[in-house]
Amino acid sequence: MRESELESEAHRSHALEWRSDDTCMLCLIEIIRADSSSRLKIHRRFALATLNHRLNPDVTLPSFQQENSSKNLARLLQKNHNVSSQVLNTLLDSLTSVDVVDLAIEAVYRLYHHVLRDETVLDNVLTHCVQKIGEDLDQPEKWVPYLSVMQRLARLNSSAVALAISQNAKLENEMVEHLSDHLSEFVALHVVALLDPIVRSDADGILIRAGRRPILMLQLARLLQNSQCQQLVCYVLGFALMLWIKEDLQQPEHRQPDDNGRPKTQQLLSTTANGLKRIILRSQPEIQVAALQVLDALLLKCRQLTDGPQMMTVLMEQQDLAELMYDVLYGNHLPLLEFALRCLHHLSRCPPFFQHRCVILGVEPLLRVIPLTQVISVYDYL
Repeated sequence: MRESELESEAHRSHALEWRSDDTCMLCLIEIIRADSSSRLKIHRRFALATLNHRLNPDVTLPSFQQENSSKNLARLLQKNHNVSSQVLNTLLDSLTSVDVVDLAIEAVYRLYHHVLRDETVLDNVLTHCVQKIGEDLDQPEKWVPYLSVMQRLARLNSSAVALAISQNAKLENEMVEHLSDHLSEFVALHVVALLDPIVRSDADGILIRAGRRPILMLQLARLLQNSQCQQLVCYVLGFALMLWIKEDLQQPEHRQPDDNGRPKTQQLLSTTANGLKRIILRSQPEIQVAALQVLDALLLKCRQLTDGPQMMTVLMEQQDLAELMYDVLYGNHLPLLEFALRCLHHLSRCPPFFQHRCVILGVEPLLRVIPLTQVISVYDYL
């Protein structure tokens, strides 16, 4: 299909304000909005693909003429508020169309990022997304296109996205406190991908206040325990690692008792360790390394607690962590060996470690690792 074919039947009646060189934006809008009975429906994806191509300043353009067309289109959208508003509204409406949703998500992002860069536009997009999700809170599968748009925009302005979500308390609650129980893995994947960049840069706690971090970390731990989707597991591991590195488990919100009267920290440590153990036992080496990195950060935080030795003892007894690390040492994947040794180093700082049968079990795998000292500084962990 040629771009010259992207003209609707009413093209000749369209005002000049809609035109930029060989592109008529009103024709594109009519084609993108075409209903199922219209002959233009087959052109929708091509129309959106053409728009995305013109909105991308980094694309390798085949000719000087086409480069000028893209620049002129950007100027048209920047100068004419009516045209840019109509285009944006059309793209937002297209997020509900399964046949073009991927292209519509990309076009919304490019229109804001590469052309408009106006905070009012950003606020309008975010308000639309949060409002649409709020209308379907009981149908999380319908959130996905809007989550995808917000995820892309969070890379540009995470504070604005956090603020928009925080305006809807029910949505915020669903995304943070019920991440592992009310949402399917497909939706949870998109929620985690959205929350990660927000929390990484949310120094003011706009969305995830200090009191909610333990809840979020526990929800992530439960995802590690139960998720079958490998992509979701990878996203959660990266998110969890960042939280475990940054979080201070000595803060009051972590030391409060849970429903069973135990410190919330104990439940968080046990649940996370259990999920990580499951991944280490079943996953491919690259994912195992990521899981061991999280376990390394977890054990370091545990050691720093005032009741760390007791917590570490519980973990060793419940999860057989030392034996698990020895099993890893029988492999030949060097990053796995290094992080397994780091975890053993943390465990060995707990006095009960030397009263446990794991000391005897560890002699053989540790001797096996010693020849690798030229690659791994094994003596630092012995």
